[in-house]
Amino acid sequence: MRLRLTSLLIVLLFASCGGPKGVIIGTSKADSGLALRSIVSAHKAATPNFNTLASRVKVAYEDEKSKQSITVSL
Repeated sequence: MRLRLTSLLIVLLFASCGGPKGVIIGTSKADSGLALRSIVSAHKAATPNFNTLASRVKVAYEDEKSKQSITVSL
């Protein structure tokens, strides 16, 4: 009984670890230039098209004696 259990555990241990993975050797190569062009065109398409820009910036100044914080609208 013990021999069967031990041998079963050994078989399960080797089966669960799996064997070496096979290397897939392909004859076709990916065209990196094509992928790069598609990425660049997608990036250019995502660029916003606007004429004005508005923003708010919080500026903080601190020294030994005082501390100031203001908000600037650009």
